[in-house]
Amino acid sequence: MYRFALGPKWILSHLFVLALIVLMINLGFWQLRRLDQRRAFNDTVRVALAQPAVDPGSTTPAEWARVQLRGSFRPGADVLVANRAQKDQAGYWVLSPFDTANGTIVIDRGFVPRSLVAQGSLAQSTPPTGVISIVATVQYSRHGVFATSIGPSGVIEISQVDVGRIGERWGSQLLPYWAHAVTAQGAPLEAVVDPTLNDGPHISYAIQWFIFSTIAIIGYPLILRRNARARRDGMDQMEYEPN
Repeated sequence: MYRFALGPKWILSHLFVLALIVLMINLGFWQLRRLDQRRAFNDTVRVALAQPAVDPGSTTPAEWARVQLRGSFRPGADVLVANRAQKDQAGYWVLSPFDTANGTIVIDRGFVPRSLVAQGSLAQSTPPTGVISIVATVQYSRHGVFATSIGPSGVIEISQVDVGRIGERWGSQLLPYWAHAVTAQGAPLEAVVDPTLNDGPHISYAIQWFIFSTIAIIGYPLILRRNARARRDGMDQMEYEPN
């Protein structure tokens, strides 16, 4: 009844479906691993943000730690981080050097919507003057690339906050980390919001992959059975067909 399923084309079909099932199951478990990673990240961020801001001194604080910094902004050296989004608006982060007793640190002064940059509003945005204290959230450096041309604001853009590259641009030896200012430093900037700490779409994606694999596991044998019945019925019809 199922001898047809041993034909070369059917064997290729079996192998293809089997590979799809294995792939979909693995994708489901991959999404569950991503969920575990996201939950671990959420726990790390939640614990760090719950701690009071501290003076880091000469040490490198943990990522997401709140730090209390005292120093002064260096005007006229802003760098934009491109392709940022906040509250469903596309825009930029605005980076400025902040000189402290322990060294110069890259401070993200805040988020600015792309529309305001296009209007030239960023040209009027200057950091606070004089010696000030700010609370900021520590971030570690990422690999970034500078734009090959000046953006619409007339300010240099970079793809990620790369402390080394920015230090070369500013001609300064920078601290090995950077930080988001908790409150916006200069109009028309908005404070960068903390990340949303949820499970994301990983559970739903995992369920979808497991459902797809289940459909394949149940459905493929039914396809084989239907083909077998069709072949049997065809043979029966030929057998009883009058001459």
